[in-house]
Amino acid sequence: MNVIAYLLCAIVTFYALGLAWGSLFLSNGIETYVSVIQSLNLGAMMVFILKILLGAPFAFHYFNAFRYVIWNTARWLDLKKVYETSKQSMAAAAVMTLLFAII
Repeated sequence: MNVIAYLLCAIVTFYALGLAWGSLFLSNGIETYVSVIQSLNLGAMMVFILKILLGAPFAFHYFNAFRYVIWNTARWLDLKKVYETSKQSMAAAAVMTLLFAII
């Protein structure tokens, strides 16, 4: 693995640990957290960027899970199809992230 792959693995690991910590220790209900976020008075663009940063890893892993399941059935394993499905899953993840950030 190269340095960028290690860095991305570290980022995703700390992201997951942060979400786990939040779900363990901040258990007052979603209304409390919505009111806390609203009290920060963040601009619309900052909220949009935060939504993208929080939603992108979920969308990425969601669409790549489909590839993994299909690979377990011994399909799409030739190199051309691997690259093709990689581009398709990245595009789908980008679209899904933007749609959810707009909501």
